[in-house]
Amino acid sequence: MMVADIFRLGKRIRILNNLISRGVITRPRRSVRSIGWFNEENGADGAYSYYNNHNKQKNQNHIFVGESDNGNFFPNDFGYSGGSEASFKEFSSVVSLLSVFNITATYGTGTTTDNKMWVSETACVNLHSKGHTDSDPYYFWFHHTDADTPDKLNADGLKASVAAIAVVLYVSADMVASY
Repeated sequence: MMVADIFRLGKRIRILNNLISRGVITRPRRSVRSIGWFNEENGADGAYSYYNNHNKQKNQNHIFVGESDNGNFFPNDFGYSGGSEASFKEFSSVVSLLSVFNITATYGTGTTTDNKMWVSETACVNLHSKGHTDSDPYYFWFHHTDADTPDKLNADGLKASVAAIAVVLYVSADMVASY
């Protein structure tokens, strides 16, 4: 995880907390836990450490484990893996709130290096953005280099990604039933 990823991670939670403290939205029924770690490309030790300390054997209950390390462009879809067909339908209904922005949910594309160890216990979710492709190499000019800093972020894409993730996090955390 580089500086840009950490920046994006904190911004989502700050937006939700700000809306709650101003009374715009109520506190959700469930906690939203935002975790960041390093060492993705060198063995994902941080991800495995978190999993080993917080999985179901440790009496933890996660609705889904997400990832958003696919660039800072406009969101395209939320990939979803694991969970039941019914849970994917529930998740899709949450993501459908973003359909006006052409954001969808796709099955079978939610696992990444950082969340794949969870797929047998809970759903895995991954935000895919428009621009994280070989046909648009801008993402790869900076990603995971010393130049991967907030000033390289596409500000409008970042805002759209943060907003999409905040909606999915808040609505998922506030649902009466979990996935």
